[in-house]
Amino acid sequence: MQKNLGFIGVMLLTASMLACAPAPSQPATLEPAKPVATTEPVAPTTTEPAPPVLTAPTPPAHSEPTPPVMTEPSPPTPPTTTEPAPPMPPASTDTTPVVPPAPPATTEPTPPATTEPTPPTSSIPVNVLPVSYTATAGDKTYLDDTGKQLTDTVLGGDLFNAKMTGVAAYEWVGWANKDASLSFEFNQERKFSKVRIGFNHNETAGILLPKNVIINDQVFPLKGNEVPNLKRGFVTLDLNVTASNLTIKLERNPSRQWMMVDEVRFEAR
Repeated sequence: MQKNLGFIGVMLLTASMLACAPAPSQPATLEPAKPVATTEPVAPTTTEPAPPVLTAPTPPAHSEPTPPVMTEPSPPTPPTTTEPAPPMPPASTDTTPVVPPAPPATTEPTPPATTEPTPPTSSIPVNVLPVSYTATAGDKTYLDDTGKQLTDTVLGGDLFNAKMTGVAAYEWVGWANKDASLSFEFNQERKFSKVRIGFNHNETAGILLPKNVIINDQVFPLKGNEVPNLKRGFVTLDLNVTASNLTIKLERNPSRQWMMVDEVRFEAR
């Protein structure tokens, strides 16, 4: 480092000398500069290394042990007394063995019967209509023009020759001075409980009720006043007959000549 400082000093001295020299008015022959005296380099100063500073080790600090904290023991907690739970009833186990379902039968299904099923018989009596009937022909104009007038539900009036449907006495079938026989056919055997016959009663015109009504040989005598005079009405006859056809016979009253009927109805189970 000292060698460098000496060199710098030489350079500064040279520069100051050049600065002080007067500027030449005319060119002059420059003399060669004299060599600058060389200075011996300054020998570096050797400094002895400082001996290491010996510091005594700091003795470890002795700390007094902290005395243990004395805590009073907590009083013992009294045991908690709990009521024992009631014993659970034993679980009921079903000891019935599980039976596996039986395999489906391998038999062939029975074909349905080919017979016609019988219609169910009702326990409540109902009105039934015959499929057909035949009757003794009426007299004069009191005819059964359609063969269905006795079951068509069309009723005559109290006045036998009234125009109830536009034609006088059309609803009535009448027999003069003779008995009448009516035969009714049904689609199956039935248990008949009642028969209702619609009559006209007009003593002035000589129209009376029959003396007897006979149904399948069962005789029903009439008093003649079951329908009031100058009225039309039904006479109901109770039956207990099981059959598929009924025959009704009307026996005339010998004292008069006409019997007139407008409707016959049947009740069966």
